[in-house]
Amino acid sequence: MGRRGHSGDDEEEEEEWLHEESDGVESRSVCSERSDVELELRGSRGKRSKSGSKSGSKSSSRRGTPRLSPRRRQLGHGFVSRLRRLTPLWVRFKTSSIAVSIFVAILVIYVYNVSAYAKEARILPPVPPPRFGAGSLASSSRPVPSEIPPLPESPMYARDILAAIKRENQPETPSPTPPLNEHHAAFAKIQEEQRLNLEKGRARHEFLTPNQPGFSYRTKLDSSANVDEELVATFKNRLNVTFSPFSRVREDLFTEAEEYDEDGVREAYSKLVRAYLRPFEKTRIQRDKFFDILRRRNYNLAPPQSTKGTQCILFQIVDSAVYFLDPYMIRDEGKSFVRTRIRELAWLLQRMTSVRGRIPDVEFLVCFHDCIQTINRPNSFRGPRYEESSPTFTIVGCNFSDNIPIPLWEGDVSRGGRYVQWDPLMADYASQNVIDWNEMTPQAVFRGGLRPSMYFRETETAAKHCEDAGRSRLAFLAETFPDRFNLSVSGSCGTRKYKLERLEEKDHHTFKYVMYMEGNCFWADRLNKQLFGPSAIIKQETPCGQFYEPLLRPHTHYIPTDFFLQDTVPAIDWAMKHDEEVRTIVRNANRFAKSFLTLRGIETYMEVLLTEFSKLLATPDFGIEPGSIAASSYEWETI
Repeated sequence: MGRRGHSGDDEEEEEEWLHEESDGVESRSVCSERSDVELELRGSRGKRSKSGSKSGSKSSSRRGTPRLSPRRRQLGHGFVSRLRRLTPLWVRFKTSSIAVSIFVAILVIYVYNVSAYAKEARILPPVPPPRFGAGSLASSSRPVPSEIPPLPESPMYARDILAAIKRENQPETPSPTPPLNEHHAAFAKIQEEQRLNLEKGRARHEFLTPNQPGFSYRTKLDSSANVDEELVATFKNRLNVTFSPFSRVREDLFTEAEEYDEDGVREAYSKLVRAYLRPFEKTRIQRDKFFDILRRRNYNLAPPQSTKGTQCILFQIVDSAVYFLDPYMIRDEGKSFVRTRIRELAWLLQRMTSVRGRIPDVEFLVCFHDCIQTINRPNSFRGPRYEESSPTFTIVGCNFSDNIPIPLWEGDVSRGGRYVQWDPLMADYASQNVIDWNEMTPQAVFRGGLRPSMYFRETETAAKHCEDAGRSRLAFLAETFPDRFNLSVSGSCGTRKYKLERLEEKDHHTFKYVMYMEGNCFWADRLNKQLFGPSAIIKQETPCGQFYEPLLRPHTHYIPTDFFLQDTVPAIDWAMKHDEEVRTIVRNANRFAKSFLTLRGIETYMEVLLTEFSKLLATPDFGIEPGSIAASSYEWETI
């Protein structure tokens, strides 16, 4: 049928449809009308009247649009049908795409929330390493006096101790906590893996570990060799006990409770240096190792999960002259503490090379940040995760790294000043105590800022469990046992905000005990001063420490406490009951500092280290690296 004929009969058909009352007629009319509408829409798309006039076009458009009855509006069929056919295809496609996008976004948000909830459930509080058993390497090196009450086997957390205090009206020592629950499972698994790794190493019968001090597998068993029976029995007993991954003690490196002469200091430092360099005895030290670190300008140029090399400088000593290659200009553009560390090291090296022939030709890479540069074994701590062996010099050494610690002073008077000021400043520091020992306050003093413990791989986890480790754990103990501590810190833990109440150095010396606690990167830079002081050091066991720390003997030079401070309060209780023994510990610490930590002692360590290091270089006939600067000609900034 033509368009005009169909349109002319449209009104009569609509009027007739409106007066139909029977269901059958209505149904047929709806079907008929649907066909008419479809035909009208197909015929009316884009067509104009023959005259081509605007009015004719409007008239044709009106005639081609069927009128909708109330019944059809109620059903909505006519509206939907017309909308679908009049809507362009691209609009329908875009609308569908938007709907799909909204659905996908909702789905992604839902999955993210579910996974975040699951992850939150897996973020667990730390599980301290099990207590040392009888005959273990750690317990034999740091014996606990019998008067200290036995400690619970399970870890103690803030909420448990608070509950114990409310129940038992502030007991002297923390009460035992319930057994480990399912929320500790993840950290327990990590600790168990570390324990098994250590036992496997000892089972290989190595005489000494090729890694940093701390993992000492005391002997090598060989059925064909004559081995002392007592040593064998001791070794077998230690195979069955847990060794703390947080302890750096090495019985074979301990010094005695006496003052050493220059030869004794050199011998002790030689032993220590050989332990640090043992990983490189077979492989030698390749030059590529230095430049591999220096090339790590950004994370794209570095191995996955490794640390950049932008805080490192290559030092060379050639014909008793000091040169340095600083590709990232950190001597001028680095942070102030980095610049002072560089300046002080350059000063020390020039002082040592002023005597011709004292230091052989040698080159070495130094990284000046607060942490180690590389790791040599997997661990669960925050820091680099890429495993590699690297002879890089750093400010600390760790149980899980081959990096070699060297003295890096900062020049800040509060941290000991410059090398040239070190000896007189330490003499003044030691003489500030004008109070008799018996008049000193029997409390442990501490001042400092809160830091997220490196024990936690993620800073968010460290913030969530801040009261379980680190300095905030110590702050909690001080609040719980205020009669044993004099403590003030700055920072926050959870919803708690702390404001530091400062204390002068001379006022620190009025307390019998001083706390040494990890700051950044598992260590703090205050121990070298504390050893000169009049207070007994209660030292937290940490997996990282400065170059001289393996020489210290527990309960001879300091009072040890474990990493999670589980025995800190009992240690203070023991010290209160054994005043004369604690006073002897202070004297021993002072003797050690005067022997090993004077400027002469520091130079002796560096001289021994650089001499032995030069013997392991795979390329001993190296030349001055292009771009290097002579330290003697550089104008060092006074900071």
